[in-house]
Amino acid sequence: GLERQWRRSGLLEDRSIFRLWLKNYQKSIRKAKSIFFASLIDAEKYRPAALFRVVNQLLNPSCLHPINTFGSQSIDSFCDYFSNKVDLIRADIASSFSNIGDDLLGRDSLNHAILWDVFSPVSVAQVERVLLGLKPTSCIFDPCPFWLFKECLGDWVPLFTLIINASLEEGYFPGALKRASVCPLLKQASLDPGELGNYRPVSNLPFLGKVIEKVVAGFLREHLDQFNFYDRFQSGFRPRHSTETALVKVVSDLLTSVDRGLAAFLVQLDLSSAFDTIDHSILLYRLEHLLGISGSVLSWFCSFLEGRSQVVQLGSSLSAPAGISCGVPQGSILSPMLFAIYLLPLGAIAERYGLGFHCYADDVQLYLAFPANSSEVPPVLEKCLGKIQSWMAGSWLKLNPRKTEIVLVGRDRVCKNLRLALSLPL
Repeated sequence: GLERQWRRSGLLEDRSIFRLWLKNYQKSIRKAKSIFFASLIDAEKYRPAALFRVVNQLLNPSCLHPINTFGSQSIDSFCDYFSNKVDLIRADIASSFSNIGDDLLGRDSLNHAILWDVFSPVSVAQVERVLLGLKPTSCIFDPCPFWLFKECLGDWVPLFTLIINASLEEGYFPGALKRASVCPLLKQASLDPGELGNYRPVSNLPFLGKVIEKVVAGFLREHLDQFNFYDRFQSGFRPRHSTETALVKVVSDLLTSVDRGLAAFLVQLDLSSAFDTIDHSILLYRLEHLLGISGSVLSWFCSFLEGRSQVVQLGSSLSAPAGISCGVPQGSILSPMLFAIYLLPLGAIAERYGLGFHCYADDVQLYLAFPANSSEVPPVLEKCLGKIQSWMAGSWLKLNPRKTEIVLVGRDRVCKNLRLALSLPL
């Protein structure tokens, strides 16, 4: 084109024409990208969680380590690393705390009433709505891709309905649907791809399993709503609650304390691989004794949790399967709800010591207001943190000290005086 003509002629006029065309071309590309990204953001502007994922993908794109650099041994190394990481965390908890299992379950408030023991059967119309509402994802263990399910939806729905109702009635989750395909993704593109610890395991589950989960999640949400079992300060994975509600609540409480002339400590707790270390027996205990679940419903949740396995997938290569003995499955629809149920007793501990409390999934915020003229950290804060750490250890959850932060909140003069009194860095 224009560049070839300029190269042949060597004329300044042809060079100017080519440069003008190139400038307009680059401008058009930037404009097209801007419109495309703006449309992505605009489409999710009323869904905070989806909007965060879109923005995060744009700003911090993850990438796989080049597949052709891995042999089968490296794939198995990935699988061993992901499994051993959880085992090491649980071993560290067991070695650091000797009170694990010392009636920690009995200290949770108990509900001996049977409130839910059987599932109601679902109709073909209900299953069709569930199928249409699911994201179009497929797993290597699926017999056919999602687009084929969608093309033949009318033929698949009656069969799916029979399978789902059989699963619910028998209290059994099919074993073939408990296999997960794990894809390792770099946490940040700038990290060393040769270090296994820099990878995040992204799990993918069979499509039919997600359909069954979606149905059960609807029943579970109805049960939580009917008996008001939600923790009022848990903003994760529940209707009309989001990161925005968590942020507004915490900031409002802290600003109110500052307006009253008080100072406050905000403690942001972080857990290590929290979803992966959950103990199945403790979770089932809480489902039964906190939520009143029994019968075939409890049997279904037990079947859903146990007997799971995972393989690491890189391209067309698969690792040897590895069993999973604890945790809730990643990529699962039910897992976030089950994790919130697992943390239900935590809020009561904070309230018992008079601390403000709010959490979003496994991100926990504690805050305590105290007189600005105080010259020491309120002892109740230390006692509460010790109690929470002990409770978490008893529940096989590990605090991550490297990511746990303490923030002093107050007016500039008050904060400066407190930092000097408490020998804190300015």
